Amino acid sequence: SDLQRAHELIAESAEKHSSLEQDHEATRTLANRLETGHKSMAATLTDQQRAHEDLDSRMRQLQHALSEMNIAHININDRMQELRNRLEGLNDRHLDVVKTSQELKTADDANKAALKRVSAVAEKQRKDAERSYSQLDDRSK
Repeated sequence: SDLQRAHELIAESAEKHSSLEQDHEATRTLANRLETGHKSMAATLTDQQRAHEDLDSRMRQLQHALSEMNIAHININDRMQELRNRLEGLNDRHLDVVKTSQELKTADDANKAALKRVSAVAEKQRKDAERSYSQLDDRSK
């Protein structure tokens, strides 16, 4: 009775102890899995942080390259404007040269016409003078 009762309590305690050991083992296994998952998550987080830093660095490089490209674009626009201004100046000078050339051609044509008239007048005067000399010679004979 008391012995039997003590024996039953020991058996019951042994079962509870065995059950607690199984629960403890299951808890340890679960804790190990959680620790492995935690380490894996920490490694993944570290990789993500490195990837983020790498992307951030690339973004800064792209922004720097974009800034340099914008500066180059502004410089190219300034040079293009200078070329346009120079071209307009050269075009104006060309038009002035063409106008002057046309004026010179007109003046040359006028000079040629005047020279022909002067030559015709001189030729007429020479012929008149020859006739006059010829008449004078005829009279003096």
